[in-house]
Amino acid sequence: MEEDYNPDILKTIELLSTLSDEEVEHVRERAVIKKFLKNETILHEEDTNEFLYMILSGSVKVVQTTQDGKEMVLAMHRSRDFFGEMSLLDGKTVPATVVAMEDSVVARMKAHDFIALIRSDFDLTLRLLRILTGKARGLSDRIFDLIAHNARDRICFELARLAATGVRDGSRVMIRPAPTHYEIAARIGEN
Repeated sequence: MEEDYNPDILKTIELLSTLSDEEVEHVRERAVIKKFLKNETILHEEDTNEFLYMILSGSVKVVQTTQDGKEMVLAMHRSRDFFGEMSLLDGKTVPATVVAMEDSVVARMKAHDFIALIRSDFDLTLRLLRILTGKARGLSDRIFDLIAHNARDRICFELARLAATGVRDGSRVMIRPAPTHYEIAARIGEN
């Protein structure tokens, strides 16, 4: 289902934030907007992916399922984030399943349009590389936490990570949506 939206919201996507108005209009013309309901699967692990996904509102989780059926949360993305770039860039299948954690509105851009965009704008390509490097460092930190720390410490680290992207209200931080016990366990490898 296509949704009406304010095209200026694309400028809030981290990857697109420094594009000119003309370049954002170019993206807007090529993007298809879709609403995903809470718990709806956006991408299935091992699918072929043909889109870059940009979250305009809501949040998603990236999960893999172990052989014994346990869900491991690899990442959570919120409004202004994007996903799907790995399979677009390396041409392989999707490495994990992506599920809406709440009702979410997502812009999808076809692979060939995204590749043309990064070919035409070195600053955008450099920003993409910096974001991907940040994601790789974050995964490296999570692997270290799983190996080097006990469950109690991993819970503290995970709550601190979630709070870093939370909404500040004076001296408090609100994590929205609030993760369930199961989701925290899945993120720290204890489910």
